[in-house]
Amino acid sequence: MKKLAEQKGGKCLTKEYTNSKAKMRWQCQNGHQWYATAFSIKNRKSWCPECYRNNLKTVRKIKTWTTI
Repeated sequence: MKKLAEQKGGKCLTKEYTNSKAKMRWQCQNGHQWYATAFSIKNRKSWCPECYRNNLKTVRKIKTWTTI
């Protein structure tokens, strides 16, 4: 899991791996922490839920500005 997190620019804070469906604690490069399964980290498009939400807000603002 350490390698998976490093590939995404973050860290796996959980010390022991149980299985792919057990929730583990993760941290992104911006310091946001959350719990998710290894399966979801490996297979979903986004990495950090907080960064994802922030990026969505930015995209929405840009779309609003360009339609004015």
